[in-house]
Amino acid sequence: MLCLAGVQTKKVLDLTAKLSKEAEELRIERDQLLELKKTAMANAAALNETIQKANLANEQLRMELKTLEMERRAAEATARQAQTELRAAQDGTASALASVAACQGRLQTSMADTAAAGREAQRGQAAGGGGGDEADAGGARLADGGAGAGRGAALADGAGLSARHALPSPQPLAMQA
Repeated sequence: MLCLAGVQTKKVLDLTAKLSKEAEELRIERDQLLELKKTAMANAAALNETIQKANLANEQLRMELKTLEMERRAAEATARQAQTELRAAQDGTASALASVAACQGRLQTSMADTAAAGREAQRGQAAGGGGGDEADAGGARLADGGAGAGRGAALADGAGLSARHALPSPQPLAMQA
């Protein structure tokens, strides 16, 4: 009996040692799982922070895109206005050039009249004493022609100034816009 009790005690001791060993292994596994849980929680927190930063960056990009879109629209409006002003300046230039051409035509006519009046005055002087009236008439026509030439020159000069003011600045269109 004693022998039997000793065998059973040995079995109990072996079983206790085995259970103690398994308990120790379970404690080690539990500690490892706790470490994994801590690592997973830290990774989740880092991931959450990364997601928040990405959301903030996306929001900033959206705002920058809106700003760029508004700037693009403003630039397009400025370009359209510059095109309109350029067309108006070109129309003004064409009109001024037409006025200059008309003034030049009147000036040439006045100069021709002046030359004709000068020739008549010379003929009148050559005719002698009886041609004094003709000389006076030629002189009057010469004076009228000179006044006409003066008016034509003033008109041409005024139209030239208008044309110069209507011309666009020599800057490239891209710089004007």
